[in-house]
Amino acid sequence: MADLYNLLEELEENEAAEHDGEERNKENDPRRETIETMAMTEFGDEEEEELESPQHIGQFVRTSNLDRSDDINEDHRDRDAEAAAFFRDLEDGPTMMMHNPYEETTQREQQDIVPNELYSKLQHHWLQERHCPELLPYDKDMVQAFLQDFEENQEKLDELMTSSHADELLIGNILQQDLDRAKFVLSDWLTQRLNKMEQHPFHILDEKFDHMSEQEKEHLQGYSEAMKKLMFGTVLNNLQEAWQTLDAPNMIEKPDYEGYHFWLVKEEIMDKDGQKHEAGVCLVAKYLDMKEHMTDNNVELLI
Repeated sequence: MADLYNLLEELEENEAAEHDGEERNKENDPRRETIETMAMTEFGDEEEEELESPQHIGQFVRTSNLDRSDDINEDHRDRDAEAAAFFRDLEDGPTMMMHNPYEETTQREQQDIVPNELYSKLQHHWLQERHCPELLPYDKDMVQAFLQDFEENQEKLDELMTSSHADELLIGNILQQDLDRAKFVLSDWLTQRLNKMEQHPFHILDEKFDHMSEQEKEHLQGYSEAMKKLMFGTVLNNLQEAWQTLDAPNMIEKPDYEGYHFWLVKEEIMDKDGQKHEAGVCLVAKYLDMKEHMTDNNVELLI
């Protein structure tokens, strides 16, 4: 009996050791789940006995493969439909290829923006004055409107910059930059005009006197008198009396009216040769040939 008990204990120990070894192998096995384990997980412990047979395992494999093939076919059909729609849109044109909500939002925002006509007018005067050889007319109403706008915006700016709210401070900084930009353009426009006056003072006093503001007239008259005194005290007093003048017609320096410039046609015009030019066309022509069209605002000086 003792030998029988010892034999039974050895058998139990061997079974326990084999069971522990199987558990460790299962934990350390890096392989993916087999079909049997997938079947056990899918159907649960209640149907474990039914799936142990090869017939049930084969049936599960066939069912799984059919389900996967259906999913793959459906996915392929969806992709084929998307590809067909893509190429149809491509044939219709590049604008129909995809929906761009950002572009629609930008278009709506642009429609809501009110253009700053006053600043656009100043910018136009500024660019024309820079490229034009002669002094263009002074726009008094525009300057007065800008000075009033500067004063009103400066009051708003002072209130915003003293605020303790971050959003108001941000608006104040943006407003300050906008004011600085407009002031720079206005200042440079006036500077361009002063440069032309000082380059051709006697010509402008004789032929472009009406193109200046009252302050510009006063400045140019004082500048021309100071130049006469300087030239007479250094050079002219040593010459003959017939040569002691600076404002004789043959001595007055004039701008280059014969130079060629680039022009943008805004309205249909006809040049001196009888050739018509439609709106939107760029031309290269002399200033004198296009001066009349520029006065009528039919062309714009580019450079």
